[in-house]
Amino acid sequence: MDAIIANNVSKAYRLFTNQRNKLIELVLYRKKISTMYALRNVSFSVKQGDCLGLLGLNGSGKSTLANLIAGITTPTSGKMTVQGEASSVSVSVGLNNDLTGVENIEYKGLLLGFAPEEIKELTPKIIEFADIGDYVNQPVKYYSSGMRARLGLAISININPDVLVIDEGLSVGNPSFTDK
Repeated sequence: MDAIIANNVSKAYRLFTNQRNKLIELVLYRKKISTMYALRNVSFSVKQGDCLGLLGLNGSGKSTLANLIAGITTPTSGKMTVQGEASSVSVSVGLNNDLTGVENIEYKGLLLGFAPEEIKELTPKIIEFADIGDYVNQPVKYYSSGMRARLGLAISININPDVLVIDEGLSVGNPSFTDK
């Protein structure tokens, strides 16, 4: 069974020269604004249990494709189908800087529809996997990028998603964490 199916998926972004033109576009919806395609007519499928790795130069659309798979954004054209629940880990996304690590675990769990009892049961596993010590009780704004990635990955893995999207989540941190 396919876990992910991309069928002629394209993602375009409108390019504005300034805020005034952006406002005019929103109000009048003119079609004269230039467009940049991050992806164009991409098709593939991934079977359940398989892994897909995306390699490419900066600006080649890897993060855009990851965001489409995770449901963070929608395609401009084509169809992206993901069977089950998708969870995304990205170094710069998903955690509230003003909350502690523990509070972020609770917050994200609630957003994902987990009951408070389920979150309480998952929290020690997430803390152990993240392995960031006492920082878990500090606001995330004081974390290094590696600590943020470790906490985000620990949360995403322990909620047991059907599809796990990791965008540069393993590019930071030490080798022993990468082995986890």
